[in-house]
Amino acid sequence: MNKKEESNKQIKNIYQRMLAIMNEVQYLQKTDKAAKGLPYKFITHDQVTGSLHMPMVKHGVFTKSNILECRQDGNRTIVKVSVSFINVDDPQDMFEIISYGYGIDNQDKGIGKAISYATKMALLKNFMLETGEDPESDNIDYKPSLTIEDNEINILKEELNKLDLMEKTKILRAIKTNDLSKITKDKYPKILEFIRNYVEKNKEIKNESRSN
Repeated sequence: MNKKEESNKQIKNIYQRMLAIMNEVQYLQKTDKAAKGLPYKFITHDQVTGSLHMPMVKHGVFTKSNILECRQDGNRTIVKVSVSFINVDDPQDMFEIISYGYGIDNQDKGIGKAISYATKMALLKNFMLETGEDPESDNIDYKPSLTIEDNEINILKEELNKLDLMEKTKILRAIKTNDLSKITKDKYPKILEFIRNYVEKNKEIKNESRSN
């Protein structure tokens, strides 16, 4: 066997490297107590990454996370994250998984919590490590949004854009708002129906006018 063949044989693929890491890190002890005095313990994002950091460096595995989707619903942030595990000696030798995270926060930390949770779960599942309770939620009760979401706002805008400025102004006066994002979920179906009926009626009037 020449030196080139011997060198190629010694280079482990991404799955062999992952297995080597799994052999070194087999169990994570739950240490942090949950917030608000609840009795159970959990494993934190930092505990997971801290335990895996040096073994991943040793075996040449790099992870990369990309946010694919992010949306807000009340005080809850929802993210869809792509996590890649890459062989540093052969970057083409890699695999990607999709992970989801939810972060509940009343201030501005929801997205960070959601990303941390998604990444933590990707690491725990792929290295088959023990998982615990969700620390990122801080035991804050989920409060669903009372107002309509972006896709519903876009539907209303599409209907309104079928009208000229004067007719659009009449509609907004009729539904008593200039800000579509303030429309509540319970009123949305009736408002959408009202706008669509108005658009259809306006279309018929214009057609009759042209024919005359």
